[in-house]
Amino acid sequence: MAASTMTPSPDAARDRFLRAQGFSVLRFWNNDVLADIGSVLARICHALVPTSQTED
Repeated sequence: MAASTMTPSPDAARDRFLRAQGFSVLRFWNNDVLADIGSVLARICHALVPTSQTED
């Protein structure tokens, strides 16, 4: 078994910590940010919309 499968990555530990604090984590490949910023921004905007909206 490779070492990378035996120990959690620093990213995974950081994600768990942030989620435990109530944050959402989005990850993007550098290439996507550089080559397709529109899609990256659309995904960020979509993540900012509340999942359940109530009407007053």
